[in-house]
Amino acid sequence: MMLSINPDYNFGKVYGPIKTLINKSSNKNQAANLIGFSSAGTVVDLFPKKKKKSYKINKNNKK
Repeated sequence: MMLSINPDYNFGKVYGPIKTLINKSSNKNQAANLIGFSSAGTVVDLFPKKKKKSYKINKNNKK
């Protein structure tokens, strides 16, 4: 049986808790070091914000 892996779902499961831990700490760089990153900026570089999809509305298909 093959399992499909949704990268968006897995991304959220990993990024959310890491971001919360670092943002709630008083020393962000020390918290990032404890998790395994060199600095808090490294976390942002590793998990960049995703762009929201923009959809173009076709006037002919609009009801």
